[in-house]
Amino acid sequence: MAAADLRDELSCSICLSIYTDPVSLPCGHNFCWGCIGGVLGTQEGSGAYSCPECRAEYQERPALPRNRALGNIAERFHPTETEPGETRIFCTYCLISPVPAAKSCLHCEASLCDTHLRGHCQSAEHVLTEPTASFMGRKCSVHHKVLEYHCCEDSACICVSCCLAGEHRGHRVELLSEASEKKKEKLRKVLEQLTPERAETERGAQRLQERRREVAEAAAGETERVTALFRGKSASYTGTYRRRRQTPERFQYSQALSSKSFPSGRHYWEVKVSESGRWGVGVAYPSIERRGVQSSIGENNKSWCLYRWNNIYTVRHGSKDTQLPHSPSCRRIRISLDYKAGRLSFYELSEPIRHLHTFTASFTEPLHAAFW
Repeated sequence: MAAADLRDELSCSICLSIYTDPVSLPCGHNFCWGCIGGVLGTQEGSGAYSCPECRAEYQERPALPRNRALGNIAERFHPTETEPGETRIFCTYCLISPVPAAKSCLHCEASLCDTHLRGHCQSAEHVLTEPTASFMGRKCSVHHKVLEYHCCEDSACICVSCCLAGEHRGHRVELLSEASEKKKEKLRKVLEQLTPERAETERGAQRLQERRREVAEAAAGETERVTALFRGKSASYTGTYRRRRQTPERFQYSQALSSKSFPSGRHYWEVKVSESGRWGVGVAYPSIERRGVQSSIGENNKSWCLYRWNNIYTVRHGSKDTQLPHSPSCRRIRISLDYKAGRLSFYELSEPIRHLHTFTASFTEPLHAAFW
């Protein structure tokens, strides 16, 4: 087996490099320990793990036993140290131990170290270049000769046969090296023009960041009391009957209001909800009924809520439901209240933050945070 083919067999299909600490999946495919660990990490919570190679699925995260035999072989193909100016292209003919290539022959489609280069054919047909792993990109796909010219009319890299007898015959051509220098000069001029624009864009971004900090600092004073009010609080539902003393404030159904109210100002609070089941968050007036169907949050004109059921978001007010197009993807919900403007908004704190819905109303009583 040629060295290049052997390196392909010793390459991880994720990072495309020689194996480092190779491990095996139950299906038999091998990967670098770090590569497959990262892939499996991204699959957590998806319901199943799968092999990136054959898509074999595992209900539990598979064990990753080390393939020591494969690791010992791959270790011989790892360069011990990269000297300044040294490439990662190795001599095709050094099979026992990898030796960095000094040149590549486009005719032979092989890379050679200094030792093998001395015995290589010196004819003009064997064009030598800097070490490369991409030979097909350097040769004409029609005549299989080295690309040496640039067709100015078709903006294409061509070989000598294309110039003399091919479809580019009679076209204005120039050496690739000359065309390359012209292109570099053109790009340098474009870069000079873009540099001031980039600097101005960065200054604008910096101004936006400063403005964002100012807004955050201004809002901190208004939201501090709300944050302190709810920090560490939690609510849960149980099917077990518990005898509670009946009071005028206690609801017939499993729901609760915050003890503090919001009679004015702008406020927001965040709620961590369950991943499954049914739950609801919102606000309500203190005069909401405590018993009967009309006492449920959202089933009257004195409360507004967002609830989740069967993995679907729905908003409710005045017994009217509006199903939202968004599928739940995060356990954290933000409720934002602007009392004076009459706006109540719900956000999902995913990445990025996603706006779910906004109610508009003329609030006539203090509002309490509501949960069920």
